[in-house]
Amino acid sequence: MLDRRTRRAGVGKTPYERLVFHVDMDAFFASVEVMCRPKLRGLPVIVCGKPTTRSVVAAASYPARKYGIRSGMSTVEAFNLCPHAVPVEGNPGQYIYVSLELLRIYKEFSTIVEPYSIDEAFIEMTGTEWTWDNCEEAGRQIKARTCTSASPISPRP
Repeated sequence: MLDRRTRRAGVGKTPYERLVFHVDMDAFFASVEVMCRPKLRGLPVIVCGKPTTRSVVAAASYPARKYGIRSGMSTVEAFNLCPHAVPVEGNPGQYIYVSLELLRIYKEFSTIVEPYSIDEAFIEMTGTEWTWDNCEEAGRQIKARTCTSASPISPRP
C-alpha cells in the first residue's frame, strides 16, 4: 500500500519528498446510475437491492441526502424520510466498468495507481512534479476528467 503521508506541495517545480493523491468518488453507485439514466438527474435516487423487497440503501444521490437518506439505512426508513425517492436496483457490472475507466484515467497521470476500493484509489505522484506546474494543477486536471455535477466520469472530448 502506498504511504499516505505527504508533504504540502508548493507552487512551482519544487521536488516533493512524497506526493500521493487520494481519490474518492462520493455517491459513486448513485452517480453511475444517474450517468446511465439521465432522466434520474436531480431526483432523490437510492441504490438498493430489489426495490420490491426489503433492502438496504447502498448509495444515495445528493438530492436524496437532503432528506436525510444515508448508505446503510433500510429502504423502509429511506422511504419514510422521502416517500418519492426513486429506488434503483444496483448494477455491479456497470460499477466495475466505470471503476476500471477511472483507473485508466488515473494511469494517464502516474504509472503507480493503487485501487483501494471500487470508488477509491491512491495515485503516486512523486517523481511527476516536473510534468506539472504544481500539484494543484494535476489535481484539477484529474478532477476535470473524472467529475461532473452529475457523474463520476465525464464524456471524452
